[in-house]
Amino acid sequence: MYGKKLKDLDTKSIVRKVKSSFGIIKNISSQKEFSYKKIYLKKLSKFELNEKHYYIYISSGSLLINNKEVYEGSLVFCPGLISINSIKNSEIYLFFFKQVDSLRIQNNSSKKKIKTYLKKIRIKKKYWGEIIDLVNNKYGAIKIIYMKKNTQSSMEFHISKKENYYIEYGFIKLGIRYARAINGLINLKKNNSYLMKPGTIHMRMASENSKIIEMSTRDSDNDSIIVHDGKNYKFQVGKC
Repeated sequence: MYGKKLKDLDTKSIVRKVKSSFGIIKNISSQKEFSYKKIYLKKLSKFELNEKHYYIYISSGSLLINNKEVYEGSLVFCPGLISINSIKNSEIYLFFFKQVDSLRIQNNSSKKKIKTYLKKIRIKKKYWGEIIDLVNNKYGAIKIIYMKKNTQSSMEFHISKKENYYIEYGFIKLGIRYARAINGLINLKKNNSYLMKPGTIHMRMASENSKIIEMSTRDSDNDSIIVHDGKNYKFQVGKC
C-alpha cells in the first residue's frame, strides 16, 4: 500500500489458549464485522451455548447438538440456544458475523433449545489446492483453504473485503506489496492469525502443505483485483 511500511501491514498474532471446564478455547479474531473461535472439546463434555445466529463447523470428532449427532466435516447453523455433548474428543470452530469477545456458556438450562440447520458445503478446485466454501452470503464469507506444498496463489487486493487467516497447519509465506511497489514477506506458521485490511496487495506461497481457516466480510469476484497471475509470476523480495 502506498505510503505504508511493511511493519504497518504486519498484523500477525499468535492465538492463545484459554482453558475451560469442557476443554480449550482459542479466540482467533474478534472484529466489529466478524469473530471466530476454535474449541477443543474433551470426550463426554456437555454444556449449552446461548448465542444467536452463528455457525459451528466440526473439524474433527463428532457431537450431539440438541441430541442429534453431527460428524466431522459438517456445518451447522444455530439460530439460538443449543446443547452440545461431545461423543469423543473433538475440535470445532464457531463463526459469528458480529463481534463476540467471550461466549455465553451455561449448564442445564430449562429453556427450550432452538432448532439447528445442517448446511451444504461447496468445494472449488484450484491449481494450487482447493477452497471449501462454508458460507458466502450478504454478511460475509467463511472458507477453508488447502494449499499444496510449493504452490502459490495470484497476487491480488480487495477494494472492500476485510479478511482474517488462521493457519491450522503448514507454513505460508505471505507476499505483501507496499510503499512504492516494494515486495516484502510475512511468514505465517501454525497457530498464527493474520488480519488483512482492504487494499492490501498480497499473495500466498505455501512452503508446506497448508490449511487456512479464513473469515471475512462480504466476498465478491468484483471486489478482487488481480495484480499478477500466480501461474506465471515469480515473487522476489525488494523493489519491483
